[in-house]
Amino acid sequence: MKNPPWSREELILALDLYFRLSPSKASPHHPEVVATTEALHRLHVHAQEVRTPNFRSPASVGMKLCNFRRLDPDYHGVGLKAGSKGEISVWNEFSADRERLARVAKDLMS
Repeated sequence: MKNPPWSREELILALDLYFRLSPSKASPHHPEVVATTEALHRLHVHAQEVRTPNFRSPASVGMKLCNFRRLDPDYHGVGLKAGSKGEISVWNEFSADRERLARVAKDLMS
């Protein structure tokens, strides 16, 4: 069984984390990556029965951050080539308004 696609809400939390961490600190062991994983588990966008044991794990959150790198003109490296339309949509909506992104992410975390 495969995990469901990332929802808009989940992508917002991941993008907020992306802007709060430098790319070199986006390891699965970073406390903020772990905290975001825990927040994703608390969201009620996917039913428990469609979640696999590795649902939104720290490693998958780290991979999602790498997906955002490909969209970031300020990142001077190579991000992951694959990604989703949802990532592009959330990037286009929030990358130029990080204060709004932080507010929306904070609301989702609470």
